[in-house]
Amino acid sequence: MQLRLTDQELTLSDGTALRLALPGPTPRRSRAPWLFIGLTLALAAYLGWWSQQPWLFIQGPTLISQQTPAGLAPLLCQRLTDDLGPHQGASDPWLPAPAGGDFKGRCLDGALTLETLMAKGLIFMGAPVPVLAMDAIATEHEWTLRARLNGQQLTANAPLAHELTLLPSFQRLALGSVNPVFAAQSQIAEGAYDAALASLAVSHGPEADLTRARALYLAQRRAEAWQMYEGYDAGEYQGLVRIALARIAADDGNTESALTMLESAHSSDPQLRVDVALGLGQVALAQQWIDAVEGPAQWPLRAQIAAALGQHDGVIAALSQLPSQQLSSAQRTTLAGALRMRARYEQARALIADVDSPGADLVRAQLQFDRGDVDAALRAAAAIELPAARNWAAQQWAWDNQPANALGLIRGGDDASHALRFEALLGLDNEAAEQAADAMGDDVSRAWSHGRLALARGDTTQATAIQQRLASLSPDHANHLGALINTALGFDEDAAISLRNLPKTAHWSRHRFIAAAQLGQATRSQLSAGEQRLARVVTVQVEYAMAHDDAAVAAQLARAQLQARDDAPGMALWLARAYRSQGLNEAALDSYNQLDLARGDAEQAAQLAHELGAFDRVSSWLAPHATQLSKPAQGQLLNAWIETQQTDAAEAWIRSAVVRAPDDAQLYVYWGQVAEGSGDLIGAISKYRQAARLAPDFGPAHLAWALALEQRGERNAAFKRMAQASGELSDDQWIAKADFYTRAEYPDLAAQALDQADIGVPALRLKVAALQAAQGLNHAAHESFSAAMSDAVEDPALWRTWGDSLAALGQTTEALDKYKVAVRLSR
Repeated sequence: MQLRLTDQELTLSDGTALRLALPGPTPRRSRAPWLFIGLTLALAAYLGWWSQQPWLFIQGPTLISQQTPAGLAPLLCQRLTDDLGPHQGASDPWLPAPAGGDFKGRCLDGALTLETLMAKGLIFMGAPVPVLAMDAIATEHEWTLRARLNGQQLTANAPLAHELTLLPSFQRLALGSVNPVFAAQSQIAEGAYDAALASLAVSHGPEADLTRARALYLAQRRAEAWQMYEGYDAGEYQGLVRIALARIAADDGNTESALTMLESAHSSDPQLRVDVALGLGQVALAQQWIDAVEGPAQWPLRAQIAAALGQHDGVIAALSQLPSQQLSSAQRTTLAGALRMRARYEQARALIADVDSPGADLVRAQLQFDRGDVDAALRAAAAIELPAARNWAAQQWAWDNQPANALGLIRGGDDASHALRFEALLGLDNEAAEQAADAMGDDVSRAWSHGRLALARGDTTQATAIQQRLASLSPDHANHLGALINTALGFDEDAAISLRNLPKTAHWSRHRFIAAAQLGQATRSQLSAGEQRLARVVTVQVEYAMAHDDAAVAAQLARAQLQARDDAPGMALWLARAYRSQGLNEAALDSYNQLDLARGDAEQAAQLAHELGAFDRVSSWLAPHATQLSKPAQGQLLNAWIETQQTDAAEAWIRSAVVRAPDDAQLYVYWGQVAEGSGDLIGAISKYRQAARLAPDFGPAHLAWALALEQRGERNAAFKRMAQASGELSDDQWIAKADFYTRAEYPDLAAQALDQADIGVPALRLKVAALQAAQGLNHAAHESFSAAMSDAVEDPALWRTWGDSLAALGQTTEALDKYKVAVRLSR
């Protein structure tokens, strides 16, 4: 019998080709036995191949929520398996590469494939198959996530949001279930050092311990990290260990020990050796190592030195030596960052157009920021799972006067993180800013921060003492602090000299701009379009314009900021103030009306509205803060309620306030005013009397009582009561008292009351002057006329009366001048 062999080919789901030589049919016998034998051999071969693969079958994730749409779980699982791997920490040369990172994820509940069919069959037969079961339960405030593998369970919590936002949390749980080292390294890459240590709590061995050591170091627990590293000073990780010990010694100030460790770390990654050498200031040593490297391998290292020294042109020159197609994604990202710093934005954008990495995403966000699209750029950067991205976004938000956004992104405990916290808090919460400054390990950064904090508190003496100490540590920081001190003391020329001595580098550009803007010498072109739109940068220019009586420029700056930004903290308020300074009161009110005003700003806006008689706006701005208002603002709110006939609201507020403070005399004065507004004069007098009984020396109570008595025609009683209205009266109250005495024809007492007010009332002062002249008080009349008369007064009788007073005093020449004005106005 002769068999004809024909090739049969099977292709597995992952693309693996399996070729079998099967016996072909003979004319005389059935094909069935041979077909069965062939299929059995193929199945055996496939089972052998299948059993050797690092499978990870995922069951779920099961989503338990009332609002989860159907079909979302399979989508989550597919995305999870597509992107499941230890990639987030894998490129960090400070971390060992964990074993077992080449597993193949498959969704057990998804579309049926040969692999999942085999897995389900084996599970049915009770064979051991690696199944990772995952679920998420939505509670009232958060998601609770669980992952179970080989009898071990991990849990985590995530904010209550859309289910797709759970993907990163599921990834961390899956990695932690397979190997906690994966999860820990991903958490280190995200800056979550304490979480990384927690993930490694029960894991041991070189990979786990060296990852733990790195997390301890980054968490500023250097002594513990040193001890952990020392345990592996011999063996395959010796190079990594010694370079890590060199870094710790350098951070602790043990330069000699650090150099010894560095020079013995021959087998460590060249990138790490160069990095530590540069950290020790051993540029020549790093350069010596690089000079020993020949060929293309030298250029990434030379770029590394240039980047560490802030030499962007050097980075560009080094990496340009390599063909662009040979550059790794990381190198292209580094080169794009350097091109960006040289304002070569289009080149930078094109270089990373197809680079898919968090670092490239950060550069893209920075390029978007440089174009002036600040809000979108910061939102994009804040969403990147990269400490550098979060820190960059936090820095911009700190300079944008949005401390909550900035602080929410800062997770580290190193000096850079403390500096970011300080920048976000300075001037807003100086106590917390001081804590951030105290936590800095670097003497220069700590002293510089404390000097700026002293200035924020108005203590130029302490700031000067710190600046003198800084001079021997860092001339640049001392020059900057000196410029701020001189500006605060009014020594503008000295401040300008200090600023000229600052280096023209990216690190100092914003600080130089702020200090120069306080002197009116800032040049906006030295900043990128995004930097020009940061709130702190714009605010300092607006403040300078307002302080130098240039409200039009301030309004122009504020308007431009409001048009350019989605969120412009405080700018609408500055626009309202600028309009008010120009006398554009209605425009100012409109600007205030667009704001969700805090209490202090609401009181300022309400004061303007009260002066303009816009009582509806007064009540709408102050009513939300009714229980927290200052005394003057309380009075404005009650008056607005009275003027808009909302007496029920006014009385309800008064009654509630009196319950909280039954001995507050001011509240009874307000209560009396509400009663007056309702036409209840007797009730009003009763409340004023009660206020005077509670506080006999409280002038406003006696003033209001006297005016109410005057309305009732009780002139003598009103006069006696007004005599007791003294002490802490507002300008409006002093003017009301002066008006009372003017009506009573007591000009000397009226003039005394007007003298107490900080604001002038020319019309009332002229009435007082006329009364003084009529009563022969010519010297006093002349003083009153001098204080209130101007060319705008066109009443000839007043000019003639002034002339009469001057003539009575024997000042005939001056009197003649006043008579001439009176004659001219009479024609």
